[in-house]
Order: sequence, then C-alpha cells, then structure tokens
Amino acid sequence: MTTILWTSKSANTKTGNIPQAFVGSTEADAVQTCKSVDCPLLPKRFGGKWESLSKSGCHGCYAWQGRVKAAAWGVRKAALKNAERYTLRQALLRSARSAMIVRYTAIGDGGLVNKEQSDTIVQTLKEFGVGLYGFTRAWRLNTSQHWKGRLMASCMTMEEADEAIATGWRASVVLPRNHEGNTFTTPNGSRGVVCPYIQGKRVNCNSCRLCVASKPGPVIGFPSHR
Repeated sequence: MTTILWTSKSANTKTGNIPQAFVGSTEADAVQTCKSVDCPLLPKRFGGKWESLSKSGCHGCYAWQGRVKAAAWGVRKAALKNAERYTLRQALLRSARSAMIVRYTAIGDGGLVNKEQSDTIVQTLKEFGVGLYGFTRAWRLNTSQHWKGRLMASCMTMEEADEAIATGWRASVVLPRNHEGNTFTTPNGSRGVVCPYIQGKRVNCNSCRLCVASKPGPVIGFPSHR
C-alpha cells in the first residue's frame, strides 16, 4: 500500500483552503512516482528531464521547486510522531467547512496508487460529501485505469490531450508560455479553456471545480504549467 499523508488545510491561494495529499513516506518515494510515469517536468536535480525555464519554455513542476517540497518534508516529519493525524478521514474532520474538494496530490503522482486504495479514498470522500480533484501522468498505464473519471490526465501537448480523451479520460494540457486567449481547440476538435485562476478571475480550485474529473467539462490549459 502506498503511503499517502493528508493535511486538513492549505494556504495556497490558487487551490483555496482545502485538504491535500502528499504521496510517499519519504522524498525519495515521491520522486520515484514521478520517475515511474516518466514525467518530463521533474527537475534534473531529482533525476528527471526538466532543466530550466529558459531552455524548456516551461516552468517545470512547481511542486519540486519551492514551498510545496518544504511542506511535504514538514508533513512527513510530523507524521512520524502522529500518523493518525494525517489520514484522509482526520483531514476531512479537521478541514474548513468551506472545503468542497480535496487536492490529490500536492506532490508525487498519485495515479500509481492501486484500485483498492483508490476506491477507499473515493468512498471516504462520498461519506463526507466532498469531491476529488487532481492530475496524473500515469493515464497511459494499464495499471492506472481505475483513476479514469477520478483524476485528470496530465498532458504535455494538444495531441496527447486528444489521445487521452479518445481513451476516456478528461484532459489537462500544458500550453505554450506565450499562449494567447482564454480558449483553445485541440486538433481533434475538443474545446479547451485556460484555468480561470490564471485568467485572473476571482476564483480558486475550491470554488471553480472545473478540474473535478468525475464531471464532464472542457480540456483545462495551463500556460507554461503555471
């Protein structure tokens, strides 16, 4: 069983004050999930492929570059003393009443988590009337298909987005840094919108919820992976 540590609150203005998950009992565990799905946004210093904004034109994975990584270390250290506090159920019990969704995950690729554990997460969220949102690069793996309809497929190109949609996933896509406009269309004709928060709208993930994959919706675009 994969270790998943949950916190009840978040100070992230983009997501809103919602529970969030950290995959792996150690940093190495989390890094390995990103390597296992061959995520192109994992920085080279962690054994990945991403180099720099100037070379790639993309910001890379923000989770491995700042406060999220530091927060993950703090959560893991605290969980060594009181693991029960960091279960999903405890996170939901301690969460803000305004929390409508949970973030899966803040760091690491949770799409590698097996079906039994996935079903338990979804069932627990149903008990509390809370939704699930998150992204996975594991959408091509046969062993991760149980996350279809639960997580968004994380795609690097429009062509990948079309591939994911054709196999039944909802898709998100990294757009060029200089992308213009708030809407777009994939080569196969699927409608897409730029993340409303990035557009400057007065929303966060908790109030927007366009990335809740259990509901139909457009492709969601993130210029330069912001």
